[in-house]
Amino acid sequence: QLLEQCAGSSAGPPASQVSACKKAAEEAAAQVGTGSFKGKVTSACSDAFRKISLQVAGAQAVVRAAEDLCLQADRVGVQVATKHSVKEFRGLPLINSPQELIRRLTNAASANDNIS
Repeated sequence: QLLEQCAGSSAGPPASQVSACKKAAEEAAAQVGTGSFKGKVTSACSDAFRKISLQVAGAQAVVRAAEDLCLQADRVGVQVATKHSVKEFRGLPLINSPQELIRRLTNAASANDNIS
């Protein structure tokens, strides 16, 4: 019953693994035919399921932490790139004004046409 309750939780192993474990426990208990052995097998299976569930929960926590670190690194990278861009292109005022750049280029082109 414990295995069936835990099978639906998202932190546990897939339901197919729980079913296989429960089936193996029932088959082993049927072969021996004693309630004592059935209890031991079921208990062992429950312990194994609990340990696997803890490992899965731990792995999920590690993945969440890694995702958070990646997002934080991305934000810091954008900030560093922005600061670097501002510093490097400070001497180029037209870099952020395409309209002014086009106007100056067209004025320069028309001035060159008038010279020739």
